Amino acid sequence: MLIGFRVKNWRSIKNEISFSMLASQERQHGERLANMAKYRSRLLPAALMFGGNAAGKSNFIHAISFMKDFILRSPQMNHGIRGYDPYAFDETTRIGPSEFEVELFLENYIYRYNFMIDAKSVLQESLVRILTTREQILFERKSSEPFFLDSSFKDDERKRLEFAFLGTQQNELFLSNTVDQNIDSFKCIFTWFDHNLQIINPSTQLMPVPEILSVCNQYMPLLDTSVRRLEFREVSRSYIPKELLENIDNKLSANGAALLGNEIGERFFLTKSEDNSIDLRLLFSFHSDTNGKEYKINFSEESDGTKRLFDVLPAFVGDIDKTTILIDEIDRSLHSIITMQLFHFFLERSQKCHDRQIIATTHDLQLMTQDLFRRDEMWIFERREDGTSLIPLSDFVDIRYDKDIRKSYLEGRMGGVPQVMLPLPNLEDCE
Repeated sequence: MLIGFRVKNWRSIKNEISFSMLASQERQHGERLANMAKYRSRLLPAALMFGGNAAGKSNFIHAISFMKDFILRSPQMNHGIRGYDPYAFDETTRIGPSEFEVELFLENYIYRYNFMIDAKSVLQESLVRILTTREQILFERKSSEPFFLDSSFKDDERKRLEFAFLGTQQNELFLSNTVDQNIDSFKCIFTWFDHNLQIINPSTQLMPVPEILSVCNQYMPLLDTSVRRLEFREVSRSYIPKELLENIDNKLSANGAALLGNEIGERFFLTKSEDNSIDLRLLFSFHSDTNGKEYKINFSEESDGTKRLFDVLPAFVGDIDKTTILIDEIDRSLHSIITMQLFHFFLERSQKCHDRQIIATTHDLQLMTQDLFRRDEMWIFERREDGTSLIPLSDFVDIRYDKDIRKSYLEGRMGGVPQVMLPLPNLEDCE
Protein backbone atom coordinates (compact mmCIF):
# COMPACT_ATOMS: atom_id res chain seq x y z
CA MET A 1 0.00 0.00 0.00
CA LEU A 2 1.05 3.57 -0.60
CA ILE A 3 2.41 5.47 2.40
CA GLY A 4 3.63 8.61 0.69
CA PHE A 5 4.88 10.29 -2.46
CA ARG A 6 7.29 13.18 -2.93
CA VAL A 7 8.16 15.08 -6.11
CA LYS A 8 10.24 18.12 -6.96
CA ASN A 9 10.69 20.09 -10.19
CA TRP A 10 8.03 18.51 -12.36
CA ARG A 11 5.69 20.46 -14.62
CA SER A 12 3.98 23.09 -12.41
CA ILE A 13 5.67 21.69 -9.29
CA LYS A 14 8.84 23.68 -8.71
CA ASN A 15 9.55 23.17 -5.02
CA GLU A 16 9.18 19.84 -3.29
CA ILE A 17 5.65 18.74 -2.39
CA SER A 18 4.93 15.77 -0.13
CA PHE A 19 1.79 13.68 0.04
CA SER A 20 1.08 11.16 2.80
CA MET A 21 -1.47 8.42 3.44
CA LEU A 22 -0.34 8.12 7.07
CA ALA A 23 -3.22 8.83 9.45
CA SER A 24 -2.90 11.63 11.96
CA GLN A 25 -3.87 11.26 15.62
CA GLU A 26 -7.47 12.37 15.13
CA ARG A 27 -10.13 9.81 16.07
CA GLN A 28 -12.80 10.60 13.50
CA HIS A 29 -13.66 7.60 11.25
CA GLY A 30 -10.80 5.66 12.85
CA GLU A 31 -12.50 2.29 12.31
CA ARG A 32 -11.54 2.19 8.64
CA LEU A 33 -7.79 2.68 9.01
CA ALA A 34 -5.30 -0.07 8.11
CA ASN A 35 -2.92 -0.83 10.96
CA MET A 36 0.84 -1.16 10.47
CA ALA A 37 1.20 -2.66 13.93
CA LYS A 38 4.95 -3.05 14.22
CA TYR A 39 5.47 0.54 13.06
CA ARG A 40 2.73 1.85 15.36
CA SER A 41 1.16 3.69 12.44
CA ARG A 42 -2.10 3.57 10.49
CA LEU A 43 -2.86 4.08 6.81
CA LEU A 44 -5.76 5.95 5.24
CA PRO A 45 -8.02 4.22 2.70
CA ALA A 46 -8.79 7.38 0.72
CA ALA A 47 -7.64 10.89 -0.10
CA LEU A 48 -9.32 13.73 -1.98
CA MET A 49 -7.46 16.60 -3.64
CA PHE A 50 -9.18 19.93 -4.19
CA GLY A 51 -8.00 23.11 -5.87
CA GLY A 52 -8.70 25.55 -8.66
CA ASN A 53 -8.08 24.98 -12.36
CA ALA A 54 -4.36 24.80 -13.24
CA ALA A 55 -3.45 24.43 -9.56
CA GLY A 56 -1.41 21.29 -10.23
CA LYS A 57 -3.74 18.39 -9.38
CA SER A 58 -3.35 16.64 -12.72
CA ASN A 59 0.40 17.32 -12.71
CA PHE A 60 0.64 15.49 -9.39
CA ILE A 61 -1.10 12.47 -10.96
CA HIS A 62 1.16 12.83 -14.00
CA ALA A 63 4.27 12.73 -11.78
CA ILE A 64 3.24 9.40 -10.27
CA SER A 65 2.30 8.12 -13.72
CA PHE A 66 5.72 9.11 -15.07
CA MET A 67 7.44 7.34 -12.17
CA LYS A 68 5.47 4.19 -12.93
CA ASP A 69 6.20 4.29 -16.67
CA PHE A 70 9.90 5.01 -16.15
CA ILE A 71 10.23 2.02 -13.81
CA LEU A 72 8.31 -0.39 -16.02
CA ARG A 73 9.67 0.57 -19.46
CA SER A 74 13.39 0.43 -19.99
CA PRO A 75 14.60 3.28 -22.23
CA GLN A 76 16.56 2.91 -25.44
CA MET A 77 20.31 3.39 -25.19
CA ASN A 78 21.55 6.99 -25.64
CA HIS A 79 18.01 8.35 -25.98
CA GLY A 80 17.98 10.30 -22.72
CA ILE A 81 14.97 10.35 -20.40
CA ARG A 82 11.80 10.14 -22.45
CA GLY A 83 9.09 12.47 -21.19
CA TYR A 84 11.38 14.56 -18.96
CA ASP A 85 9.28 17.63 -18.09
CA PRO A 86 10.71 19.96 -15.39
CA TYR A 87 9.32 23.29 -14.17
CA ALA A 88 9.68 25.59 -17.17
CA PHE A 89 9.37 29.08 -15.68
CA ASP A 90 12.78 29.30 -14.03
CA GLU A 91 16.19 29.12 -15.69
CA THR A 92 17.65 26.92 -12.93
CA THR A 93 14.85 24.35 -12.84
CA ARG A 94 14.51 24.12 -16.62
CA ILE A 95 17.77 22.21 -16.82
CA GLY A 96 17.99 21.16 -13.18
CA PRO A 97 17.19 17.68 -11.84
CA SER A 98 13.75 16.34 -10.99
CA GLU A 99 13.27 14.15 -7.92
CA PHE A 100 10.77 11.38 -7.23
CA GLU A 101 10.28 9.35 -4.07
CA VAL A 102 7.71 6.82 -2.93
CA GLU A 103 7.17 5.02 0.39
CA LEU A 104 5.37 1.68 0.31
CA PHE A 105 4.18 -0.88 2.84
CA LEU A 106 4.96 -4.24 1.25
CA GLU A 107 5.46 -7.71 2.71
CA ASN A 108 5.18 -6.25 6.23
CA TYR A 109 8.03 -3.77 5.66
CA ILE A 110 8.22 -0.09 4.76
CA TYR A 111 10.33 0.65 1.68
CA ARG A 112 11.51 4.06 0.46
CA TYR A 113 12.53 4.23 -3.17
CA ASN A 114 13.72 7.39 -4.92
CA PHE A 115 15.57 8.61 -7.96
CA MET A 116 16.82 11.90 -9.40
CA ILE A 117 17.00 12.53 -13.15
CA ASP A 118 17.80 15.19 -15.69
CA ALA A 119 17.11 15.18 -19.42
CA LYS A 120 19.88 12.69 -20.17
CA SER A 121 20.51 10.38 -17.23
CA VAL A 122 19.73 9.01 -13.79
CA LEU A 123 21.79 11.06 -11.35
CA GLN A 124 20.86 9.24 -8.17
CA GLU A 125 18.83 6.18 -7.13
CA SER A 126 18.37 4.36 -3.83
CA LEU A 127 16.19 1.82 -2.08
CA VAL A 128 15.85 1.77 1.71
CA ARG A 129 14.07 -0.80 3.86
CA ILE A 130 12.84 0.85 7.05
CA LEU A 131 13.05 -1.44 10.05
CA THR A 132 11.55 -0.69 13.46
CA THR A 133 14.87 0.49 14.90
CA ARG A 134 16.91 1.62 11.88
CA GLU A 135 17.01 2.22 8.15
CA GLN A 136 18.71 -0.37 5.94
CA ILE A 137 20.06 1.00 2.63
CA LEU A 138 19.64 -1.90 0.22
CA PHE A 139 21.40 -0.10 -2.62
CA GLU A 140 22.50 3.41 -3.48
CA ARG A 141 23.68 4.78 -6.79
CA LYS A 142 25.17 8.24 -7.28
CA SER A 143 26.80 9.44 -10.46
CA SER A 144 29.92 10.71 -8.66
CA GLU A 145 30.32 7.92 -6.07
CA PRO A 146 30.89 4.14 -6.06
CA PHE A 147 27.83 1.89 -6.19
CA PHE A 148 26.73 0.74 -2.72
CA LEU A 149 25.10 -2.63 -2.08
CA ASP A 150 24.06 -3.79 1.39
CA SER A 151 26.21 -6.49 3.00
CA SER A 152 23.17 -8.74 3.41
CA PHE A 153 23.47 -9.63 -0.28
CA LYS A 154 26.03 -12.44 -0.54
CA ASP A 155 27.54 -14.98 -2.92
CA ASP A 156 25.74 -15.52 -6.23
CA GLU A 157 23.03 -12.94 -5.54
CA ARG A 158 25.61 -10.26 -4.85
CA LYS A 159 27.59 -11.12 -7.97
CA ARG A 160 24.47 -11.00 -10.12
CA LEU A 161 23.45 -7.60 -8.68
CA GLU A 162 26.91 -6.13 -9.21
CA PHE A 163 26.97 -7.47 -12.75
CA ALA A 164 23.50 -5.96 -13.39
CA PHE A 165 24.71 -2.59 -12.16
CA LEU A 166 27.64 -2.67 -14.59
CA GLY A 167 25.14 -3.27 -17.40
CA THR A 168 22.75 -0.51 -16.33
CA GLN A 169 22.60 2.33 -18.88
CA GLN A 170 23.04 5.94 -17.83
CA ASN A 171 19.41 6.67 -18.63
CA GLU A 172 18.08 3.48 -17.00
CA LEU A 173 17.06 2.63 -13.46
CA PHE A 174 19.07 -0.06 -11.68
CA LEU A 175 15.83 -1.35 -10.12
CA SER A 176 14.30 -1.89 -13.57
CA ASN A 177 17.41 -3.55 -14.94
CA THR A 178 17.54 -6.10 -12.11
CA VAL A 179 14.03 -7.24 -13.01
CA ASP A 180 14.98 -7.35 -16.72
CA GLN A 181 17.88 -9.60 -15.69
CA ASN A 182 15.48 -11.93 -13.78
CA ILE A 183 16.90 -10.92 -10.39
CA ASP A 184 14.15 -10.95 -7.76
CA SER A 185 15.93 -9.03 -4.99
CA PHE A 186 13.85 -5.86 -5.45
CA LYS A 187 10.99 -7.24 -7.50
CA CYS A 188 8.32 -6.42 -4.90
CA ILE A 189 8.80 -2.70 -5.67
CA PHE A 190 8.56 -3.27 -9.41
CA THR A 191 5.51 -5.52 -8.98
CA TRP A 192 3.68 -2.90 -6.94
CA PHE A 193 4.06 -0.34 -9.72
CA ASP A 194 3.15 -2.94 -12.35
CA HIS A 195 0.15 -4.66 -10.72
CA ASN A 196 -0.90 -2.78 -7.59
CA LEU A 197 -0.87 0.83 -8.81
CA GLN A 198 -3.72 1.74 -11.15
CA ILE A 199 -4.13 5.21 -12.65
CA ILE A 200 -7.40 6.36 -14.21
CA ASN A 201 -7.19 9.56 -16.24
CA PRO A 202 -10.31 11.32 -17.53
CA SER A 203 -10.19 9.28 -20.74
CA THR A 204 -8.91 5.87 -19.56
CA GLN A 205 -10.44 2.70 -18.17
CA LEU A 206 -9.44 0.60 -15.19
CA MET A 207 -10.01 -3.12 -15.37
CA PRO A 208 -9.93 -6.03 -17.81
CA VAL A 209 -12.90 -8.22 -18.56
CA PRO A 210 -14.60 -10.30 -17.15
CA GLU A 211 -14.36 -8.50 -13.81
CA ILE A 212 -15.54 -5.16 -15.14
CA LEU A 213 -18.66 -6.66 -16.75
CA SER A 214 -19.82 -8.56 -13.68
CA VAL A 215 -19.29 -5.51 -11.47
CA CYS A 216 -21.02 -3.07 -13.82
CA ASN A 217 -23.93 -5.43 -14.48
CA GLN A 218 -24.47 -5.75 -10.75
CA TYR A 219 -24.24 -2.07 -9.76
CA MET A 220 -25.01 0.17 -12.75
CA PRO A 221 -28.77 -0.56 -12.64
CA LEU A 222 -28.71 0.70 -9.03
CA LEU A 223 -27.16 4.06 -9.96
CA ASP A 224 -29.95 5.52 -12.11
CA THR A 225 -28.33 4.88 -15.50
CA SER A 226 -31.29 3.01 -17.12
CA VAL A 227 -28.75 0.39 -18.27
CA ARG A 228 -30.06 -3.07 -17.47
CA ARG A 229 -27.01 -5.03 -18.54
CA LEU A 230 -23.82 -4.87 -20.62
CA GLU A 231 -22.41 -7.41 -23.03
CA PHE A 232 -19.41 -7.72 -25.35
CA ARG A 233 -20.32 -9.15 -28.77
CA GLU A 234 -18.01 -10.25 -31.55
CA VAL A 235 -17.46 -7.77 -34.38
CA SER A 236 -15.24 -7.50 -37.46
CA ARG A 237 -11.58 -6.58 -37.01
CA SER A 238 -12.20 -3.68 -39.41
CA TYR A 239 -13.62 -1.72 -36.45
CA ILE A 240 -10.05 -0.98 -35.33
CA PRO A 241 -7.34 0.61 -37.53
CA LYS A 242 -4.93 -1.98 -38.89
CA GLU A 243 -1.84 -0.29 -37.41
CA LEU A 244 -3.36 -0.16 -33.92
CA LEU A 245 -4.48 -3.77 -34.11
CA GLU A 246 -0.99 -4.88 -35.16
CA ASN A 247 0.53 -2.93 -32.26
CA ILE A 248 -1.82 -4.61 -29.77
CA ASP A 249 -1.15 -7.98 -31.38
CA ASN A 250 2.59 -7.54 -30.80
CA LYS A 251 2.10 -6.66 -27.13
CA LEU A 252 -0.45 -9.34 -26.23
CA SER A 253 0.84 -12.75 -25.20
CA ALA A 254 -1.03 -15.97 -25.97
CA ASN A 255 -4.30 -16.14 -23.97
CA GLY A 256 -3.83 -12.43 -23.16
CA ALA A 257 -6.61 -9.85 -23.07
CA ALA A 258 -6.93 -6.07 -23.36
CA LEU A 259 -9.65 -3.47 -22.95
CA LEU A 260 -9.53 -0.61 -25.46
CA GLY A 261 -11.53 2.58 -25.96
CA ASN A 262 -11.62 5.07 -28.82
CA GLU A 263 -12.41 8.77 -29.24
CA ILE A 264 -16.14 8.24 -29.78
CA GLY A 265 -16.59 6.23 -26.60
CA GLU A 266 -16.68 2.68 -27.94
CA ARG A 267 -15.20 -0.05 -25.74
CA PHE A 268 -13.48 -3.08 -27.26
CA PHE A 269 -12.37 -6.32 -25.66
CA LEU A 270 -9.52 -8.13 -27.42
CA THR A 271 -8.32 -11.64 -26.67
CA LYS A 272 -5.46 -13.58 -28.17
CA SER A 273 -5.77 -17.34 -28.42
CA GLU A 274 -2.98 -19.93 -28.24
CA ASP A 275 -2.74 -19.97 -32.06
CA ASN A 276 -2.17 -16.15 -31.90
CA SER A 277 -5.47 -15.28 -33.56
CA ILE A 278 -7.19 -12.11 -32.30
CA ASP A 279 -10.83 -12.07 -31.23
CA LEU A 280 -12.48 -8.62 -31.17
CA ARG A 281 -15.65 -7.83 -29.23
CA LEU A 282 -17.58 -4.55 -28.96
CA LEU A 283 -19.49 -3.43 -25.86
CA PHE A 284 -23.25 -3.03 -26.12
CA SER A 285 -25.69 -1.86 -23.48
CA PHE A 286 -29.24 -3.14 -23.07
CA HIS A 287 -32.29 -1.15 -21.97
CA SER A 288 -35.91 -2.15 -21.35
CA ASP A 289 -39.12 -0.31 -22.15
CA THR A 290 -42.17 -0.21 -19.86
CA ASN A 291 -43.36 -3.54 -21.27
CA GLY A 292 -40.06 -5.26 -20.55
CA LYS A 293 -38.94 -5.39 -24.18
CA GLU A 294 -35.14 -5.22 -24.44
CA TYR A 295 -33.27 -2.84 -26.73
CA LYS A 296 -29.56 -2.97 -27.64
CA ILE A 297 -27.38 0.06 -28.44
CA ASN A 298 -23.67 0.64 -28.99
CA PHE A 299 -22.18 1.70 -25.66
CA SER A 300 -20.74 4.79 -27.38
CA GLU A 301 -24.31 6.16 -27.58
CA GLU A 302 -24.60 6.27 -23.79
CA SER A 303 -24.23 9.54 -21.90
CA ASP A 304 -20.79 10.73 -20.83
CA GLY A 305 -21.79 10.04 -17.23
CA THR A 306 -22.68 6.41 -17.94
CA LYS A 307 -19.40 5.89 -19.80
CA ARG A 308 -17.42 7.49 -16.97
CA LEU A 309 -19.23 5.31 -14.43
CA PHE A 310 -18.28 2.21 -16.40
CA ASP A 311 -14.63 3.30 -16.22
CA VAL A 312 -14.44 4.07 -12.48
CA LEU A 313 -17.08 1.84 -10.85
CA PRO A 314 -14.83 -1.24 -10.41
CA ALA A 315 -12.38 0.89 -8.39
CA PHE A 316 -15.03 1.37 -5.71
CA VAL A 317 -16.99 -1.89 -5.73
CA GLY A 318 -14.85 -4.41 -7.68
CA ASP A 319 -12.73 -7.25 -6.37
CA ILE A 320 -9.24 -5.74 -6.79
CA ASP A 321 -7.40 -6.31 -3.53
CA LYS A 322 -4.06 -4.78 -2.49
CA THR A 323 -4.39 -1.99 -5.01
CA THR A 324 -3.81 1.76 -4.87
CA ILE A 325 -5.98 3.57 -7.42
CA LEU A 326 -5.44 7.17 -8.54
CA ILE A 327 -8.35 8.86 -10.31
CA ASP A 328 -7.93 12.23 -11.99
CA GLU A 329 -11.18 14.24 -12.03
CA ILE A 330 -13.38 11.68 -10.30
CA ASP A 331 -16.33 14.05 -10.66
CA ARG A 332 -16.07 14.39 -14.45
CA SER A 333 -19.58 13.84 -15.87
CA LEU A 334 -20.81 12.29 -12.60
CA HIS A 335 -23.54 13.74 -10.40
CA SER A 336 -22.46 14.63 -6.86
CA ILE A 337 -24.91 12.14 -5.35
CA ILE A 338 -23.42 9.27 -7.36
CA THR A 339 -19.85 10.24 -6.45
CA MET A 340 -20.83 10.47 -2.78
CA GLN A 341 -22.50 7.06 -2.94
CA LEU A 342 -19.40 5.50 -4.49
CA PHE A 343 -17.15 6.82 -1.73
CA HIS A 344 -19.67 5.92 0.96
CA PHE A 345 -19.74 2.31 -0.30
CA PHE A 346 -15.96 2.16 -0.50
CA LEU A 347 -15.33 3.65 2.95
CA GLU A 348 -17.93 1.38 4.57
CA ARG A 349 -16.15 -1.59 3.00
CA SER A 350 -12.83 -0.28 4.33
CA GLN A 351 -14.00 -0.88 7.90
CA LYS A 352 -13.50 -4.61 7.33
CA CYS A 353 -11.27 -4.86 4.26
CA HIS A 354 -8.06 -2.82 4.61
CA ASP A 355 -6.73 -3.81 1.20
CA ARG A 356 -7.35 -0.91 -1.17
CA GLN A 357 -6.75 2.83 -1.45
CA ILE A 358 -8.41 5.44 -3.65
CA ILE A 359 -6.80 8.84 -4.25
CA ALA A 360 -8.79 11.24 -6.41
CA THR A 361 -8.66 14.82 -7.64
CA THR A 362 -11.94 16.70 -7.79
CA HIS A 363 -13.72 20.04 -8.14
CA ASP A 364 -16.85 18.70 -6.44
CA LEU A 365 -17.15 20.61 -3.17
CA GLN A 366 -20.03 18.42 -2.03
CA LEU A 367 -17.30 15.90 -1.20
CA MET A 368 -15.62 18.36 1.16
CA THR A 369 -17.44 17.13 4.25
CA GLN A 370 -16.30 15.63 7.54
CA ASP A 371 -19.44 13.50 7.62
CA LEU A 372 -17.68 11.26 5.10
CA PHE A 373 -13.96 12.14 5.15
CA ARG A 374 -11.35 12.80 7.82
CA ARG A 375 -9.42 16.06 7.71
CA ASP A 376 -6.18 14.19 6.91
CA GLU A 377 -7.95 12.63 3.89
CA MET A 378 -8.52 16.03 2.26
CA TRP A 379 -5.79 18.05 0.57
CA ILE A 380 -5.68 21.42 -1.19
CA PHE A 381 -3.59 22.31 -4.22
CA GLU A 382 -2.77 25.97 -4.74
CA ARG A 383 -0.97 27.71 -7.59
CA ARG A 384 1.56 30.24 -6.35
CA GLU A 385 4.19 32.42 -8.01
CA ASP A 386 6.81 29.73 -7.32
CA GLY A 387 4.68 26.82 -8.53
CA THR A 388 2.25 24.34 -7.01
CA SER A 389 1.86 23.86 -3.27
CA LEU A 390 0.02 21.05 -1.46
CA ILE A 391 -1.51 21.34 2.00
CA PRO A 392 -3.53 18.79 4.03
CA LEU A 393 -6.60 20.14 5.81
CA SER A 394 -5.28 18.56 9.01
CA ASP A 395 -2.63 21.33 9.02
CA PHE A 396 -5.31 23.91 9.78
CA VAL A 397 -5.53 23.76 13.58
CA ASP A 398 -8.78 25.75 13.82
CA ILE A 399 -10.86 23.17 11.88
CA ARG A 400 -12.95 21.27 14.43
CA TYR A 401 -14.57 17.92 13.62
CA ASP A 402 -18.01 19.61 13.51
CA LYS A 403 -16.97 22.60 11.37
CA ASP A 404 -18.42 23.29 7.92
CA ILE A 405 -15.09 23.22 6.10
CA ARG A 406 -16.72 23.79 2.70
CA LYS A 407 -17.84 27.24 3.82
CA SER A 408 -14.36 28.09 5.14
CA TYR A 409 -12.80 26.92 1.88
CA LEU A 410 -15.13 29.00 -0.29
CA GLU A 411 -14.37 32.03 1.89
CA GLY A 412 -10.71 31.60 0.92
CA ARG A 413 -9.43 30.76 4.40
CA MET A 414 -7.53 27.67 3.21
CA GLY A 415 -6.28 28.81 -0.20
CA GLY A 416 -6.77 26.81 -3.38
CA VAL A 417 -9.75 28.93 -4.55
CA PRO A 418 -9.72 30.30 -8.14
CA GLN A 419 -8.95 34.04 -8.18
CA VAL A 420 -11.58 35.12 -10.71
CA MET A 421 -11.50 38.76 -11.85
CA LEU A 422 -13.91 38.72 -14.79
CA PRO A 423 -15.48 42.21 -15.06
CA LEU A 424 -19.17 42.82 -15.47
CA PRO A 425 -20.24 43.35 -19.11
CA ASN A 426 -20.72 46.82 -20.53
CA LEU A 427 -24.40 46.76 -21.34
CA GLU A 428 -24.05 49.75 -23.66
CA ASP A 429 -22.29 47.41 -26.12
CA CYS A 430 -25.60 45.59 -26.58
CA GLU A 431 -27.51 48.67 -27.72
